[in-house]
Amino acid sequence: MITRSTGPDWASIVTAIGTVLVAIVAVGIALWSEWRTGKRLADERAFSRAQIEEERRIARNGEQFSEAYAVHGERSASASRLGAIVINHGRYAITGIEAQLRLGSSNPSLVSFTGRERVPGTKDLDARLRNRRTCPGAGHRPG
Repeated sequence: MITRSTGPDWASIVTAIGTVLVAIVAVGIALWSEWRTGKRLADERAFSRAQIEEERRIARNGEQFSEAYAVHGERSASASRLGAIVINHGRYAITGIEAQLRLGSSNPSLVSFTGRERVPGTKDLDARLRNRRTCPGAGHRPG
C-alpha cells in the first residue's frame, strides 16, 4: 500500500507553530519577570539607602547633641576685654563657635562678638581672665 500525500500535513505544522509560540511566550514571561524583579530590588535598595541615611543623620545629631554638653563655656571680663572661654571636654575637635553676649539684665538684646582669638594655653590669657575668683560669674556651670 502506498500513501500519497496531497498537501501539507497541517497537524504537524500547527504543532510546530504552537511549540515556537509557547517558547516565545515563556521567554517573554521570563524576561518580564526578571525586569520586574530588578525594578523591585532597585526600589528596595533606594528605600534602604534612604532609611540608613536617615538613621545615620539621627545618630549624628544625637552624638553632636551629647558632645555639646561636654563643651564648657565661661564668661570672663577684664578691664579691656569681655569674652567667653570655651573648654572642650568632648571627644571631637570644635570646628566652629557661634556665640552672642547679653550685656546686662536690663538690656534684652544680644551682641555678637566682634573678633575671636585662639589661645592654646591659659598662660597666654590676661591675669584676670585666668583667675576664676576675680571674674564675675566665673565658675558658673550650667546644669
